[in-house]
Amino acid sequence: MDVIRPRRPHHKSRTGCLQCKSRKVKFNDAARLKVEITNTSESLSSKVESSPRPPASPTPSLTPSNYSFSILDMELLHYYTMYGVSDFVDFASGQELFRSTVVEHAFKFPFLMHEILALAALQLSHARPLKAAYYYEASTSHLTSALQLFQSAISDLTAENCQACFAFTTIMFTFAWSSQDSNLPNHLFFGPDYPETVSTFPHSQWVRLYRGSHAILQSTWEDLARGPFRVLLDPWNGFQREYIPPLDPTDDIHVSSISNAWSSTSSCDLPLEQRQKLDRALDMLKRVFGLLRTPMHHHL
Repeated sequence: MDVIRPRRPHHKSRTGCLQCKSRKVKFNDAARLKVEITNTSESLSSKVESSPRPPASPTPSLTPSNYSFSILDMELLHYYTMYGVSDFVDFASGQELFRSTVVEHAFKFPFLMHEILALAALQLSHARPLKAAYYYEASTSHLTSALQLFQSAISDLTAENCQACFAFTTIMFTFAWSSQDSNLPNHLFFGPDYPETVSTFPHSQWVRLYRGSHAILQSTWEDLARGPFRVLLDPWNGFQREYIPPLDPTDDIHVSSISNAWSSTSSCDLPLEQRQKLDRALDMLKRVFGLLRTPMHHHL
C-alpha cells in the first residue's frame, strides 16, 4: 500500500515559494555572477596599467543624480554600517574607515555604492535564511550594476576616484570569498577534476582580483598613503619584502617539510631553475603563515 508522504512546508510570498526560488537563484545566478566577476578581474590589471598616473590635483566630482535607491537599499546600507563591516574588518580604525569614509565615497561613486549594497544583501541572505532568495536576488542585481559601472571608472583612474576604486577592489575580495556556496565544492584554490573548459566556475579568480588591486596600489600609492586609507597601509611601512616572520613551531615543521618533495636528496628530476622557483614559493608561503601570527591590528 502506497503511503502518501506529507509535503514539506514551503515559505511562500506573493512572488512564489522562497525555498524553491532560493535553490534556483543559487544554482543559476551564482554561475553568472562568477563569470561577471571573472570578466572584471581579467581586465582590471591591464586597464590600470594602461591608465596614466592620477593628476596631482583632483578633478570635479560627478554627482550621481541619475541614480535612485529604494527602501530595501536603505535597509542594506543600514545593515552594512551597523553589522556588515565587522564581519570582514576586525580592528577599530579599519571599521571606522569602511563605515564612514568608504560610505562617503559611495555617495559620490555609484559603482561603490552598488557593491556595498550587494555585499550587505549577500550577508543578509545568510543571516536571514527565510528571506535568502529575496536578498540574494538583490545582491545579484547590485553586483551586476557595480561591475558594469566599475569598468568605466577603472579605465580612467584619477586622484579623485582612486580611493573609491581601491575600496571597490578590497571589498570585492570579501564578496568573492563569502559568495561561495557551502553546499557545493569549494574551488577558490583548486578547480574541479574535469577540464576548465567544462567548468562553470573560473579557477582561482580571486588571484586576478589581487593583481588588479596590486596594480591600483602601484599606480596610486602616494595618494592612498596620504589619505584615510593610510590606516591600512601604515603598518606595512618599512616592511622588508624578504623578511619571514617567526612561524608557529608546529607550522614551521609542516611547511618546511614540503621542500622534501623537490630537494636535491629526493627522487624528483625537476631542473634546478624550477626547484629554485619552488623554494621562492615556499618562502612566500612561510611569510604568509608568519604574518597570520602578527595581525595588522596589533600594530594600530
